[in-house]
Amino acid sequence: MDISLAAIHTAKYVIAQVNPRVPRTHGDGLIPVSMLHAAIDVDEPVYQVLPGEISALDRKIGQNVASLVEDGATLQLGIGGIPNATLSELIHHKGLGIHTEMFSDGLLIW
Repeated sequence: MDISLAAIHTAKYVIAQVNPRVPRTHGDGLIPVSMLHAAIDVDEPVYQVLPGEISALDRKIGQNVASLVEDGATLQLGIGGIPNATLSELIHHKGLGIHTEMFSDGLLIW
């Protein structure tokens, strides 16, 4: 069971903010309306942060890391210039997976 569903099953109250501009994701992100105690409809732009410039040093490190990654690998990435540089260098890799507790800027645009 996904942690979000586990939280819903144990929560005293479940309140959802529904925004048609939020992109749909894979996994257990769909919650049946019958599990909600209340829902609030909003139609607002989704907050965005564009990644900063990748430094020359971060780019070199990213190239080195990407050269070690095989097609079909599963990645766990952090936040910052090096993960973003690495992601930018993995553009031609095939079948990569992501296992992470957070999404870095580079992963969001990858």
